[in-house]
Amino acid sequence: MATPRHPPNAPESDKRTYTRGITSSRANDATPLAPFVGQEDFQSFGELLRYLRVTYGERTGQNRPGAPKITLTALSLIDCLTDCGYPSMTSGSYSLLESGKTLPKDPEIFLDAISQCLAIGPADKYRVLLRQQYAYDLLARHAGPELAAAMVPRGAEALRLASSHADPRQ
Repeated sequence: MATPRHPPNAPESDKRTYTRGITSSRANDATPLAPFVGQEDFQSFGELLRYLRVTYGERTGQNRPGAPKITLTALSLIDCLTDCGYPSMTSGSYSLLESGKTLPKDPEIFLDAISQCLAIGPADKYRVLLRQQYAYDLLARHAGPELAAAMVPRGAEALRLASSHADPRQ
């Protein structure tokens, strides 16, 4: 992780932190955060990836009232993927992923790297959604969407099933 860099002689209120292509102002720690609920149902793996990238600031609690909005660019995300061990990819290749036209090679490595880059922890619902949506999209490409829908739960249904397996009381 990069160390914070600040312009020389910048007032404390103007100092910004630069980390892996993400620019943010120091947030006011006194500002309460509303929990991020977020979307759960997606049409494709690419749509989910784009959503996770675009909502990065809100999901991580870095976009607060009175502070500049955090924006994670696709290029910054590509750099982070490389830093996290995923083979280098072009912006065109990543664009094809987000548009739903292709799926990542080496899915386990990709899912681990993208989870690190997008601050998705092991118990985060988006880790379940990424894995299930990937499985659905892969099966739909090879066996058709009807079979994929019957075999692979996704979205809110996948989360419901995952939580019922995690808590035997349900």
